[in-house]
Amino acid sequence: MFHRRLLLVAIVGVLGVLPLAGQLVRLTLAQGAGLRAEAEGKLQRSEWLPTRRGRIIDRHARVLATDRASYAVSVSYPVITGEWATRRAGRYARRAHRDTWPKLSAVQREALIDRYLPVYQSHLNEAWDRFATLAGVSRARLDRRREHVQSSVERMFGSIVDRRLRLARAEQLARGQEITAEIEERLQGLARRPIREQTSGHVLAPRVPDEMSFAFRRLAAERIELRPAGDDGPADTVERVPGLE
Repeated sequence: MFHRRLLLVAIVGVLGVLPLAGQLVRLTLAQGAGLRAEAEGKLQRSEWLPTRRGRIIDRHARVLATDRASYAVSVSYPVITGEWATRRAGRYARRAHRDTWPKLSAVQREALIDRYLPVYQSHLNEAWDRFATLAGVSRARLDRRREHVQSSVERMFGSIVDRRLRLARAEQLARGQEITAEIEERLQGLARRPIREQTSGHVLAPRVPDEMSFAFRRLAAERIELRPAGDDGPADTVERVPGLE
């Protein structure tokens, strides 16, 4: 009799716990993620505040940071090195002598380019004077900036060429091919292909004020005519300051 009563009490206790266990499973497993997110959401309060474009302020409206328009004036690398003058003189020579150019020897072509080159070099020198005056720096200081850019790019180019050559030679040897003089010349040519820094612009006047930047914009749009072959020869329209951005 005692054991029956004990078993009956146990059954009643289990039946009483089952609803609680079911509710616990439902709240933790079935609805746990949603209830947790709802509870955490009540711990945080979000409020949208109107923004003030261009400034960062603290809660007391004190300015922590503000935007300011800033311009930088750059010039293309061939202009910085002076290579622009040689290229332009060669282009003019081919145009001025288009009928006879294919028949000329390499020496004769070089002679024609050398004849027209001083006009472009003189124009480039005047352009640098104009740039220095507008930027408010001395010509000597501007030339030092140009030399710094050129030396930096040349060092970078030399390092990249060496790395390209090492990789190309290693790849050649890995294929079991001998590096002959002809192959070495071809690898040298591939390794010396221009890098981006040799074709893009470089900043020579950083953080210029608004008025100066507008003046440089107007200068970049100016064009003039050069006549390397004299008044009787064709004109060449060039930028007042070549490569200016």
